[in-house]
Formats: sequence, structure tokens, C-alpha cells
Amino acid sequence: MAKYRNKIQNIVFYHGNHTGSIREILQGIQRYAKLYGPWGLQVLSGGVRELQTLFPVKRNKNTISGLLACITEEKEAKLLTGIRIPVVLLDPPPKLRTQYETLLKFPFVTQNNVQIGELAADYFLEKKMSDFAFVPSTFDSYWSEERFQAFSRRICKKGLTVHLYSVPSSGNGFFVSPTRHLTHWLQKLPKPVALFAATDRVGQEILTVCQSAGLAIPYEIAVLGVGNDEILCESSFPTLSSIAVHWQRCGFIAAEMLDQLMNQTPLKQDMDIYPAIGVVSRSSTDLPVHSATRLPGLRNDFVIRALEFIRINSGFSIRVVDVARQTGVSRQWLERQFKKELGHSILDEIRKNRMERICFLLSETTLPINEIAVISGYENANHLRLLFKEKFKMTMTEYRNKFSAISEQH
Repeated sequence: MAKYRNKIQNIVFYHGNHTGSIREILQGIQRYAKLYGPWGLQVLSGGVRELQTLFPVKRNKNTISGLLACITEEKEAKLLTGIRIPVVLLDPPPKLRTQYETLLKFPFVTQNNVQIGELAADYFLEKKMSDFAFVPSTFDSYWSEERFQAFSRRICKKGLTVHLYSVPSSGNGFFVSPTRHLTHWLQKLPKPVALFAATDRVGQEILTVCQSAGLAIPYEIAVLGVGNDEILCESSFPTLSSIAVHWQRCGFIAAEMLDQLMNQTPLKQDMDIYPAIGVVSRSSTDLPVHSATRLPGLRNDFVIRALEFIRINSGFSIRVVDVARQTGVSRQWLERQFKKELGHSILDEIRKNRMERICFLLSETTLPINEIAVISGYENANHLRLLFKEKFKMTMTEYRNKFSAISEQH
């Protein structure tokens, strides 16, 4: 005899202070619900007071079918110990599960932090980096420690070491500015250094501190975050490279577990691990290779300052003489150093940055080509069209159509 649903399952998703992409986790839950639902889904965000609305359970037992919960605090854990509906935990801290035995009965999904740390190490090792650093999360988190340990083990196997940043304490009775402390630590690191940040937020903070301290990214410090928060990564300057985590997979398998509990179906397993997808490279790790040694990183501070000036001003019609004037050296000397360090001229670097900006404007905006030419420093749009076709073997319109279509597919 066929089994039918008597009602729509009403699910609550509580995400507390989860550091992942809640939007993508939700998409994973919704994808499962569309396939095997339908479900009614209520989302509760940050704070024990929100979670308390589910209690007392007696009042809600006929209206709430199941709970997907991202908990990070003891108060949240205490509340769940008295719940009488099916629960699946997302990324629960091992410390909480050990401390509250009731939580051990709940199935859970967790991210593969070992894989994340190893991905970061392999990414930088492939770039032939020789100095490494790690900046943890600013609050106590098991996943930050797991990422560091995996990253460090991989690096140490190559006979290299990792510089670990320690968050300052005020135990000596004096206030220590976290920003000043981080700045001092970053300045003391060997250069160039491959820096792995525990999260995208930490990575963005490092970019901001480096900018204030005059440390050039990526020429002196190459920064890699975790999470691939596109808004955060793309709005950083320079844009932040990051390890993309399969957040949708997290939501999907958590929903699958909850569905099995609600239907009293034996669980395939009471714990599952969702993976990272890979590294999304952006400007913060686009470290130039020295033309003579073929190793990443540059030795000349004037060349580094010139590169930074060119990148910042890629939207203006700057000339080689402007770059030399900004760095405070003669044009002829700077040209020689550029050739020695990078193997190409200052003008080549200006054109390269300008073309990258033009490609971005073509693929990400609907600005007319004539307008793109003007704001990119070209007075003659036809001249730009010829240069573009010579470089990319397609017209600007063809490029726009090709990459706009790819963007829509994703």
C-alpha cells in the first residue's frame, strides 16, 4: 500500500552565529525540499531569544516538524537538551557536544577543515612560495585550529615552517591595540609571504591593515581566505582569493538527515562531512614571478611601489613618466629595474592592467564600448578595438557576448 503525506512538514532553520554562507546553505535545504518535500521553512537568525520561541516544546509539537540548527554557544546547547522534535546540527563545536551529552544523540554535518587546510598549503606550494603564515579567527573556534593544523602539517612535510599569529592578550594590565599588534606582526614577516587567513572576514581585515601600513598585496603578502563570500571577496581591494566551501551540500545533506528522522527511517549515518570545492584565485594571490629566478616575489621596493600605483590607477590615463614621478626615481632607471624583475616594460604593465579592467567592464556591465574606451584612458575607441582584437583574437562585442553568457549560466 502506498505511503502518503498527511501534511506539509514545517521546518525551522536556526543559524545563530554560523560563519558560513547562510544563503547557500538555505539553497541546499530548499533544493532538497523541492525534490522530496514540499516543506514549509521558517528561518531564525542569531540569538538565543530567537531560539527560545520554539519553547516550550509542548506548545509547538504539532506545528514544528523538525529543526536544523547551527549552534555555537552554551545557552543554545542548553535549550536543545529539552527539545522533543527531530533535530540535525550543522557544524556543532565538538566541545559543546562533549559537554552536553544530550547533543550526542543528534546527527550532524560538519565541514572538512583538514581538506581546507591542505588545499591552502598545496595552492601556495604550487606557486613555489617558501615563507608561510596563518592568522586564526579572532574568537575561539575548533575549525580555525583544524585548518591551521592541516595547513601546517602539509607545509612542514616540505621542511618549511608556518608563522602563527597570536591574538594579543591584556593580561599584563595594559591595553594592546589588536590592529597595531597585527600590523607589527605583518611587518616583521619575511617577504614575500603566503598568508592563509581562517576566514574571508579575517582575510579582508588583513588587506585593510596592510593598506594602512603600506604593505603591498600580493607583492609582499599574498592573502588567501576561506568561504568565497563573493560580495566580500570582490569588494575588497585587491580582490580576495578564497577557498570555496560546498555550503549547498551542507544544507542538502542536513535536510536529508532531518527528513529521515521525521519519517522514522533509519539513518544511513549519523555524521556526514561536506567538502571544499577548490581555490578561487583573485588579485590578492596573483604574485608576479621574478624574470631571472623564476620564483614568486620581487626584490626591488621601487618596482613594487610602481606596480601598486599602476594597479590603483588602472582606470586613469597614466603614463610611464607618471609612474616614475610617483616612485621618486628616474624613468630610465625604473625601466631597467622593471625589465630585470618582471621581464617586461612599465608600459606593458600599464596596458595589462588597463586590459584587465576593460575585460571586467565588458563582462560585468552594459556600458557602451565607446564609454568603456573613454573611462579606460583611450581617446579613440577604434584604436582600442584594434588593440583588443589583436590581443584576444575576438572583437570587444564577441568577448562581451561570450563571457556574459558564461556568467548567466553560473
